[in-house]
Amino acid sequence: MQHGGGASLDAHLVFNADAVHIVARTRDGRLSFSLFAALERRHLQALNLHASAAVSSTQARIAGLLKSIDARGARGRSNAEISLSQEEIAAMLGTRRQVVSRVLREMEATGAIHLQYGRISIVDHDKLDRLAPTAQRA
Repeated sequence: MQHGGGASLDAHLVFNADAVHIVARTRDGRLSFSLFAALERRHLQALNLHASAAVSSTQARIAGLLKSIDARGARGRSNAEISLSQEEIAAMLGTRRQVVSRVLREMEATGAIHLQYGRISIVDHDKLDRLAPTAQRA
């Protein structure tokens, strides 16, 4: 397996009663901690998404997703625009486009967002905060 600057890695899965660990060593025997850190972050994101899907409403999950994407953009904007289709949101959240469409229209009716073809504008961050699940609030 090649990693980063062309360093060759040997990677092995190690199972124990509590978890699965990935052991990655470079040819000189050093552990690849950057690979560990990236895999751990992805794993935790997947666990959080799974937990959210199990206990949060679709509206709360969509609001959390929009807040998460908006948080990666520039701060201090009054109307943040997010370029995502309803199909993409449905795929990210593991639901159907029709459900996402209905929920986004409901969120637009509350005044939290404004819908345009292929774009969602966050109009009121406070209203969106109230719709997002507690675990995803910043």
